[in-house]
Amino acid sequence: RASHDTSVGTLGPDGSLRQLEYAVEASKRGGLAIGIEAKEGVLLVCARRPADPLRREGPESQKLLRVSPCLGCAAAGLVPDSRMLVAHARKVSSDHWFTYGETAGAELVAAAVGELALSFSNHPRIEGEEPPERMSRPFGAALLLGGVDLMGGPCLYHLDPTGRYSRWQAKAIGSKSREAERRLARGLREVRTSAAAAATMEE
Repeated sequence: RASHDTSVGTLGPDGSLRQLEYAVEASKRGGLAIGIEAKEGVLLVCARRPADPLRREGPESQKLLRVSPCLGCAAAGLVPDSRMLVAHARKVSSDHWFTYGETAGAELVAAAVGELALSFSNHPRIEGEEPPERMSRPFGAALLLGGVDLMGGPCLYHLDPTGRYSRWQAKAIGSKSREAERRLARGLREVRTSAAAAATMEE
């Protein structure tokens, strides 16, 4: 196979990183998750897949996870990858609390997780310092990070395997996310409260 197809640091002839594209596709094959930013807060929901009668449901199968008292997230894609991202988000939040005595904002946590998502790339080595740890491949998971910033109010951020994070009023990730977003676009023009957001999701 071509080197640009298997290498995480080699651009293809069309300027794309194949390994990143594969990671994005992996995140799209996870269960559907939807987030909506409303006036009172952020609503996160995940589609529940049919349970395996032989499997015992445990916390490892949850797609809605708590990051801090003011932040929560929904994940789609490879479960082990999403767990690593959420664990890093929790560490950033707790470190910020112990250092500054205040809750970390959603944008700060999103930026930190986005930086981790790019840890598979080559980092410049600084003389006299230990080389940073590096992942062997991109994370195959996407996150919706929602919460309340102390200054900015409710906010919803989407993080994808490319390390990019952006704020949304409403966003869907996982399987059938495009269809879900089309419905959200039709129903969210007048959403202002959490109750209205919940009614839109039920549609």
